[in-house]
Amino acid sequence: MRTAIVATLALVLLSSAAEARVVRLRIERREVVLNGRAFGAAGAYEKLVGKVDFGLDPSNPRNDIIVDLTLAPRDARGEVESSADFYMLKPVDPRRGNGRLFYEVGNRGGKSMLANFQKAAGSPDPTTEAQFGDGALMRQGFTLLWMGWQWDVPERAGVMRMDMPVATDNGTPITGLVRGNFILNEKSATAPVADRNHKAYAPIDPNSPENTMTVRDEPIARGQLIPRSTWRFSDPAAGIVTLDGGFEPGRIYDVVYRAADPKVVGVGLSGARDLISFLKYDSSAENPMPGLRYAIGWGVSQSGRYLRHFLYQGFNEDEQGRQVFDGVFDQVGGSGRGSFNHRFGQASRDALQYFNILFPVDLFPFTDGPETDPETGIEDGLLARAERTNTAPKVFHLLTNSEYFNRAGALVHMDPTGTSDAELPANTRVYMIASAPHGPGPFPPASNRQGDLVGRAALNPLNYSPAIRALFRALDRWVVDDVAPPPSAIPRIAEGTLTTPDKAGWPKIPGYQLPQQPLRAFHLNFGPDWNKGIVSVEPPEVGAPFVAKVPAVDADGNVRSGIRLPDIAVPLATQAGWNYRDASIGAPDKLAGEIGSYIPFARTRAEREKANDPRPSIEERYRNRDEYVGKYAAAVLDLVARGYLLPEDVADLLKHAAEHYEWATKARADHFAFDAGGRAARVDQQWDLHRDDDRPVDIITSVARCGSLIFLADSQSRLFRMDATAARPLMHVIATEDQGIGRPSALTADCDRSRLYVVNSGLRNVLTVDTQSGAVLKKQSFKRELYEARSVSLAGDVLYIGGLWNADEPRGLPARNTEDFFESTYLGERLSLVSGDVTPGFQPYETRCIAAGACTFADLNRIRTASSPAAWVAVQGISTRFAMYDAAGNRTATYDATSPKFLRDGTEIPVHISQEQIERWKSRNSVIRQVLAVSTCIVTVHALTTIGPDWQFGEQPQYSVHMNIYGLDGAGLVSDVRLPDFPIGRDDTHLYAIDYGAKGRRNSADAVTLVRIPITPGPAVVQ
Repeated sequence: MRTAIVATLALVLLSSAAEARVVRLRIERREVVLNGRAFGAAGAYEKLVGKVDFGLDPSNPRNDIIVDLTLAPRDARGEVESSADFYMLKPVDPRRGNGRLFYEVGNRGGKSMLANFQKAAGSPDPTTEAQFGDGALMRQGFTLLWMGWQWDVPERAGVMRMDMPVATDNGTPITGLVRGNFILNEKSATAPVADRNHKAYAPIDPNSPENTMTVRDEPIARGQLIPRSTWRFSDPAAGIVTLDGGFEPGRIYDVVYRAADPKVVGVGLSGARDLISFLKYDSSAENPMPGLRYAIGWGVSQSGRYLRHFLYQGFNEDEQGRQVFDGVFDQVGGSGRGSFNHRFGQASRDALQYFNILFPVDLFPFTDGPETDPETGIEDGLLARAERTNTAPKVFHLLTNSEYFNRAGALVHMDPTGTSDAELPANTRVYMIASAPHGPGPFPPASNRQGDLVGRAALNPLNYSPAIRALFRALDRWVVDDVAPPPSAIPRIAEGTLTTPDKAGWPKIPGYQLPQQPLRAFHLNFGPDWNKGIVSVEPPEVGAPFVAKVPAVDADGNVRSGIRLPDIAVPLATQAGWNYRDASIGAPDKLAGEIGSYIPFARTRAEREKANDPRPSIEERYRNRDEYVGKYAAAVLDLVARGYLLPEDVADLLKHAAEHYEWATKARADHFAFDAGGRAARVDQQWDLHRDDDRPVDIITSVARCGSLIFLADSQSRLFRMDATAARPLMHVIATEDQGIGRPSALTADCDRSRLYVVNSGLRNVLTVDTQSGAVLKKQSFKRELYEARSVSLAGDVLYIGGLWNADEPRGLPARNTEDFFESTYLGERLSLVSGDVTPGFQPYETRCIAAGACTFADLNRIRTASSPAAWVAVQGISTRFAMYDAAGNRTATYDATSPKFLRDGTEIPVHISQEQIERWKSRNSVIRQVLAVSTCIVTVHALTTIGPDWQFGEQPQYSVHMNIYGLDGAGLVSDVRLPDFPIGRDDTHLYAIDYGAKGRRNSADAVTLVRIPITPGPAVVQ
């Protein structure tokens, strides 16, 4: 039941103005979650959405820490007003909660708690089952809270924001310097001066000759002044500047100008202090969740730095001197704080090796305990003020490999001189996730693009959220029950695992070197009034640097210390938290933001030796997938025993291990989706894909069509329907994971009966879906798992499903060596839609597997012609051969693309393949991955890598998807036709494929187009 309430709770200000904190909560929306579904002992949950109004007394000494508060306007009570969005998930019955508040400091107004801790689909307003995930926090009874704390976040639905007062000098506008800093990734005539599409402070005089713009190519270098006549504020209110001739990608630009009306940004810190204190300590009826005894704060990246700043400046003590947070979890905040409490502060700004340069972020002190600045002699610590007021919480700092290169991470646990490890306070733990990126890239690691940022290597997909969940549980037990958490796990100077980059032990991987210039923190001079929060020198004067150190690596290039997750302890690649900028976006010797790298191992010893790669190949490390998964499982259980992983995450991790191994041992060309040249297939119709809710289109995995209706499945367990004849076709969700869709691996339609069949090999089922209503009519399960079930064909009431099926093995994959890998194995299975009986498909035509991990693929399709109503074509995906079968399962013909012979019952038929094409196939180690029967043709689909003479292993090879087309009599061959990607569907006359936009990279930020390709023998298919 959903009930909308627009209400204002009574004033919380019940005594004196000196105690004013939360003035009122305005609950604008109140909804029961998931129609009242019970979350374990906590029962049903509800969602409270609205505004919180604050009143701050400038005369309270505990508010002296808020910069410019005394210059803000006051109301009739003498208080400074502000208000913020808030969002709460709580048990409907507060008595069923666990007494703990879990507060996420939203990164730039967002919400990621449920995605990280409940395995949920991300959403600014969680509503569906998928958006609440497994409900882990809610089943434990936590109250979950978010609050807006920035005034300048972009205007987007669901983004949390705060309305802040403006400081004035007795009503006269205050002015000051503002600096915009940007590095573009493509040439542009215009650029924003604010960070990440945030709102900018407008210049007082856009045309002032005092406004300056400089450009440079090194972070610590004097900028070259750009003549004032060549640039201008083209949109002053939006903070857009224009440069004659355009801005060059990869160069560092600074714009310094004078602005007016600074916000009192420090109320973003006091607001969290006061709201959490109110919820913990207020016992009046106005508190929507009475009985909270503990509060834990969590922040990621920017919001992790927010928490470090919050603690350092004393905001963990409320206006009455009480402790606010009992536990703080700073995730990947690095060593810095931020622009969260100074005049004209830009809260979104961070400080990376080659982005957002020289902002007040990485400033002394860096460690929780006391340390001495070697330049100034000042002694300080992040928790010094909290220790003096007895309000220091229990603290977790979590770092990844990325923070040591981009966020001066070593200073969190190292003496600032770099000579010794810091002594951590008893209430602090520091953990490092070995070889992890700041945030994981997609799996499989098939892209080097994140938005408009392009790296040299594929993105690192190492997902460390299982460790985050385990560490949060440890912090919670430490706070509530005083149970000691796992010990800190970090690189240490004393152990030789924290060192300078030149001594880190990086192997000689062709094409890659360990970055030798990680971000360094500097002594920065922002002017004489910086201690008051006022900047008068921009850019700042740069003083002496602090020491930068990085984690040492092993012979594979993976980090030796910290929490070595199973992907690193039992590796298939070198994974790192850094990535170089691709040459296409400029500055290729600099780091690409905070994205990580995935540098795969060679599959075989021969590949490794050819590439002069010192890292052992996959076949030299593991005999087969079973050995790999066994070692991986041992690493998982070890981390569970040590408290760094949870038992409930084991199954998902082992599933990932099998998927990773299968992906890593496929032909290298299957790893990357880059466009290459060649004759393009003719497209006779195409549709730009748009969802009806305007959200990005994810990777489309399968397509089927009935008349004007097109059905699409995506990688996020959603099934869509689209009217292909509409003026602007929109994808409408008709089924999700809630209906058991899982991640569909293949679709086929029976248009005459308005039925769509959805195959999910992971869940081992087939769903029958009504094409008109989207209703799931029936679910049938496999007897055993099918591996790589990516194709399905309908013949009468029987579905023929591609994949590997084994009669002796309960999970389908034979646990044998490669010599007899295919014994008792069949290509696919038959599933009766009437009886549900499952019978094996066709006998393999390949009888020996090259490597176990490369043999789990099989594709088959029905030949749909009147003359051959029940014939089949199949491919095993490990060679350049395919085969045809009759209705009884007898093989009638085979064909080898590297030999110009088409064999039917032993008879050779010429098919016009050039020797040039044969040699190209052989030289590029191509294999046929798909075989389809369309009209009177057989279509084979393969990938060809494009490797130049200077290519070295470890670099991303380009590959293109090609097809050959044959008439059923062996005549009419069309060869070497390029497709935009592997086909994901077909009907009687056409193939369907996805064009993922710019440079063929599968990234939802690019345009996504569904294309239809007509198939007939002869040159007509080529444009």
